Amino acid sequence: MDEPDAESAATAGEEPQTRVTYRNPLAEEMTQREATIRDMLGSRLKTDMNELEITISDYSSDFKIVFDHFCRYLLGRDNLSVINSDGTRQWKRKSSGLLRNFLVSRMAVRDHTYVLVKRYWEADPELARDEDAEFMDQYRTKVKAILVKPQFAFLQDLRNYGVHKSLYPFTLHTQFAGGYMKNDIKLDRDKLMSTYSSWSAPAKQDIESQDGEVDLLTPMEEWSKACREFYEWFHGAITIHHMEDFQAVERALEEYQEWRRETGTMPPDWIINGGESSSAPKRRSHKSRDARKKRKRKQRKRR
Repeated sequence: MDEPDAESAATAGEEPQTRVTYRNPLAEEMTQREATIRDMLGSRLKTDMNELEITISDYSSDFKIVFDHFCRYLLGRDNLSVINSDGTRQWKRKSSGLLRNFLVSRMAVRDHTYVLVKRYWEADPELARDEDAEFMDQYRTKVKAILVKPQFAFLQDLRNYGVHKSLYPFTLHTQFAGGYMKNDIKLDRDKLMSTYSSWSAPAKQDIESQDGEVDLLTPMEEWSKACREFYEWFHGAITIHHMEDFQAVERALEEYQEWRRETGTMPPDWIINGGESSSAPKRRSHKSRDARKKRKRKQRKRR
């Protein structure tokens, strides 16, 4: 058996090296402070309310798209496109897709609000305060007064109808009276009732109260107004109800920024504002360079 050489023996006799990882204490404290602020109740509420605003913005966009599409027919701009059976079929296919997008967005607004209520005022022990019971009473009252109506239940079930059916049973009408043309868009009541059996009692009440055909555009407009009215109340009520929580976040942010200034971890204002340092050399603009060249050319001509 060969004996190990001196170099191998020396290597074997060395103690294993321990890798030392340097940790910047300022960076660690910065991360901890930021995490603490993000975890504050006011921060979490603000983030979730911003996401709700995005949901409502998406809903508003879908409503505008489908309503503008329907208005084109109502105003007679799409009459030529539905002059034959093929054109009518294509129009109904496009209209069904746009209507389905609107109904899905409508449900998203309602569900998003409901999730927030469950998260903060019914499930979070941190919010088990006396004033929360009063807020929940106001919330239920507003929901019942603004959002609970038979025509809105019809829109909700109409979304479920669209999950099972590829096309909605549109009926298109054109009438002439007094030299003017009037178009109208409805839904076939008998087809709605015969091809889908899961209508809720309020939705069925709304459908059966109408003769032959079911109005679609009016409940869509009413829901859009009700949605905006409820959201404005909801946003304002949360702002008032959690004013102290939002103010606590503002104070924490101010303290955090002051700490960064004191420790030198805050970038200079000119970097934050996207400008230039006052000590940086001034750059001459293209206009000043062009003017300088023009003056030199004039001087050469005079000579």
